[in-house]
Amino acid sequence: MITDPSGSLFRVFLLEDDPNLNKDLKWLIERKFPGVSVTEAKCVQDALTLLSSGDRPDVALQDIRVPLLMGGHPETQTAVADRLNELHVPSIFMTGYRSSEDVEEFIRRQRLVDSKATIISKRQMDSLVDRIFSELNDWFGKIASERVTSQLERLFLSSHTAVRSHTGTAELLTLQEDIRRYWNHLTDEARNRVSQFFCVDEDGSQLTLSLDTTDHGV
Repeated sequence: MITDPSGSLFRVFLLEDDPNLNKDLKWLIERKFPGVSVTEAKCVQDALTLLSSGDRPDVALQDIRVPLLMGGHPETQTAVADRLNELHVPSIFMTGYRSSEDVEEFIRRQRLVDSKATIISKRQMDSLVDRIFSELNDWFGKIASERVTSQLERLFLSSHTAVRSHTGTAELLTLQEDIRRYWNHLTDEARNRVSQFFCVDEDGSQLTLSLDTTDHGV
């Protein structure tokens, strides 16, 4: 089952100590991407507490310089980034201090441990939100496509049973619902993969299992 039990399509973890920017980003992201939920933290301590709760976010959006405790002085932090790396959560980093020595060192270090890390400058506020939307959209596409295609392969390929034998099963019904939910985020490659097993209409709302197809290659 790949449906998030919380009902969210994707969960974004936001670490930003500026209360106004924190509030605005949460509102903008949830408005831009219906079905996405944003969990907020404003300091390192709160972030680590939330990340220890057992709920793994799908993507993290975090400021490089935040206080260790609420009300403290912002400083370059690595503890939250390290924890997210341990959880294999992709991160988008924001900074308004790209020229400072400690931030430069953080960026070099982060790119060594996570080559997919993205750094966005907060000094260009007019383009900040567009960059964030673009990065999140890319990650949502990758995550949704991986979830759906892995489920397809587990259900139809690993079992080595005929496609028709899955008709009406709980696993198939769950997969169909997840495909509908994630359809708008799937990459073209993932949609083509779905089309090998289902007859799909343009918006992904109608799915009919291709019962006449018995052999699908990986």
